[in-house]
Amino acid sequence: MNIEQASLDDLKNIPLARLLEIQADLTLAIEERKISDKNELIETLSTLAAESGFSINELFGKKAKKTAPIKYRNDENKTWTGRGRKPKWVLEYLESGRNIDDIEV
Repeated sequence: MNIEQASLDDLKNIPLARLLEIQADLTLAIEERKISDKNELIETLSTLAAESGFSINELFGKKAKKTAPIKYRNDENKTWTGRGRKPKWVLEYLESGRNIDDIEV
């Protein structure tokens, strides 16, 4: 079933466990989309400002902060930018004897 074509009646027939998986996938997709859209908008605004002879700092009074891109992703769609402490899932992955390069995006 295509999620874009799913109606509420269609969703009522899906088992709860699958609905929870879909919910987790959607939450992740939404967060990634927000970051992506935000970065694209910052780039667009920076370009427009530069074309007019301004910087983002001049227009908004602060430096436009870019979010770090996702560097690692596991089979469960958990992600990490590679910055800061390693998340538990990364530590478990490494403890299992695997190489972090295998999950690099």
